[in-house]
Amino acid sequence: MSYYVARSGQQYGPYTEEIVRSYLGAGSLSASDNIREESSPAWTTIGQLFQVPVAPTPMTQLRMEGYPFRSLERHEYRLKGWAQALYLVLGAFVVGCGIFVASGATGGVEPIAGGNWRAFVVQPGFLFVASFVLLGCYYAALALRSRVVLDGTHILLRYGIREKSADLSEIKGYRIWSMRGTSYWRLEFKERRGHISIMTTFQVDDSFRAFLSQLKNLDDQ
Repeated sequence: MSYYVARSGQQYGPYTEEIVRSYLGAGSLSASDNIREESSPAWTTIGQLFQVPVAPTPMTQLRMEGYPFRSLERHEYRLKGWAQALYLVLGAFVVGCGIFVASGATGGVEPIAGGNWRAFVVQPGFLFVASFVLLGCYYAALALRSRVVLDGTHILLRYGIREKSADLSEIKGYRIWSMRGTSYWRLEFKERRGHISIMTTFQVDDSFRAFLSQLKNLDDQ
């Protein structure tokens, strides 16, 4: 059975009972927080539903004991400033090349004359020009839209126009992976159902590292 949790006007979940109890033990939730079953609109408190004491273990004590911190709050991470700037510069350069070719300066594509778009589009070099412009737009999307979102136990990765997401329960573990000089956190799904590769050029914080700490480090195997 799954549950939704409410705190400060925000609803989180759904979570299994095991995850709710782990949040409760870590101090991320308290027995006085509201909870309801996924199939029911009726709210109650975690203490009443699971019959647990009202006073949780202090978070400061749990942190000192090394207990992994798990936050229900939403965290969003974007690319580091230099990475965003690099993609924007690449995008502007590629689009500029396309516009330069489209201007007819190289003799490859005749410019638009008298609003005759059809004649412009059917030219042999049009697709070449269009590919430059689309590639430039893709680089711009990588710079402006790429992000990693942590929402409780759920993680979403967006690269430009592509998105992939998973819940903590679906992930087998992670490893540090490199390709073409770029390092990634590679989150591997259970039962070989794929993976999520997150570039280390994202500006992450302790909440993200705490999320990783809940996963098995596959490099140690």
